Amino acid sequence: MNMRREFSLILFLCIVHLLWAIDLDKENTLGFDIQGTARYVGMAGAMTAVGGDASAVRDNPAGLGIFRHNELSVTLDYQLQPSKSGFGPVNDRLTTQFGLPQLSWVICFGDNDRLKGLVFNNLMLSYHRVVQYKRNLNPSGTFAISQTDLMAELTNGLTKNDFDRSLDDVWDDINIGWLSVLGYRAGLIEPVDSASTDWHSILSPNEQVSANLNIQESGTSDEYSIAYAANISNRIYLGINMNISTLLYSKTTTYTEQFDYGSGYALQSEIRMNGIGWSTNIGVIYRPVNMLRIGASWQSPTLMAVNYSNNGSIESNVDTTGISRQISTPYYSYSSDKYQLPMRSTFGMTYQFSTKGLLSVEYDYLHHFRHETADRHFLKIGGEYVCQNWFFRLGYAFQSAFMKYETEPLFRPIETDTRTDTDFRNVFYAHYASAGVGFRNRKIVAELAYQYRLQHIRQYAHYNQVDTPFELYPQTHRIVLTLAFGRSRF
Repeated sequence: MNMRREFSLILFLCIVHLLWAIDLDKENTLGFDIQGTARYVGMAGAMTAVGGDASAVRDNPAGLGIFRHNELSVTLDYQLQPSKSGFGPVNDRLTTQFGLPQLSWVICFGDNDRLKGLVFNNLMLSYHRVVQYKRNLNPSGTFAISQTDLMAELTNGLTKNDFDRSLDDVWDDINIGWLSVLGYRAGLIEPVDSASTDWHSILSPNEQVSANLNIQESGTSDEYSIAYAANISNRIYLGINMNISTLLYSKTTTYTEQFDYGSGYALQSEIRMNGIGWSTNIGVIYRPVNMLRIGASWQSPTLMAVNYSNNGSIESNVDTTGISRQISTPYYSYSSDKYQLPMRSTFGMTYQFSTKGLLSVEYDYLHHFRHETADRHFLKIGGEYVCQNWFFRLGYAFQSAFMKYETEPLFRPIETDTRTDTDFRNVFYAHYASAGVGFRNRKIVAELAYQYRLQHIRQYAHYNQVDTPFELYPQTHRIVLTLAFGRSRF
């Protein structure tokens, strides 16, 4: 890249406002999911007042104070998404994934015979996979709206002459977005006349298009933590942890529209993200009587620094000659930004039936700081029944929507953006149902859990589709196995 192009690109990236991309990408970074140990998954994550489990400590570090023995635990899981969602106009491709969602080491300092004062000081080093991104979606439909209308809207008041310059000049012009360049060069948009700043699609008003959206995602969001907790008189448990979050995410989107007489186009976009962030979490568990535990925690907003890279290409066949046009961005666009993920608070209560088991309820609240994004709510219910050395568990959880107003202008690309992917989604709700079984002796814990997740996703190929989204209902099946060395289940 020559010096002039490099300077222009740097200036462009300094000027471009990334709120649209960032707020949509936040959902991928946040990506709430119930993952972790088999006990945690089997109880649908309703463990903020239970403790004594490595994944429960991630929600509420006070749960670390419940441990009375050192423990090394590791979790493996297998995730499967069926080939068909079973609802709506979508064919999900079959995807499977093996993973290691949890690894932790608990170190306990204390005296089991002590009943008053500081009974235990505990430390934990842990790794948790927050989200596993692996999904292929392929919705399709027929609409009276087209992405080409959006390409025309994003021309930013420029004339045909502005677009007819050499490609090097056009790609580097900070006043021109790459999506409009691809649309113009592919013959999909045109000005009213050669001197006009008004542009329109080559399609007739309300002309029907057959649209197909293919999305392929991969990557992980992980968390590395160090936690400390104190057990005071076996009644009050206080904890704190420090978390380092990492993000690796890639998405390839291919969006096609077929017009009348066989003409149409295919737009392919690739976006890659990698980032790092940090947060802290404090929590408390109070046991006023032996059979009742009350737990609460507060997690600070996660401060993320994220790097982006993206490119795009388009192939069209809109000429009567049948000759196709192929246009690609000449290089990746690179950018970076900082933002914060929502603050999280949890509250839970657990009733313990002597040595026969427990019932736990938890409420999680995620507070966003932008009014366009909805505060999110999670309800979790989990139970555990004990029969000698065997444990049987059931759980259910509900997750509310990500976006408050799906027609907000926030979700419309800006005119000068280098991003060419225009798709976005709202996880409208999600249901989790789980079951598990575990075995414990004096030295080893072995646990197995099954989780079923049903999501309702409103998927949009582009902003103009806000009134007619793809309604998707993808399902996920997960099997989780945890092995722990050291007795620490309470």
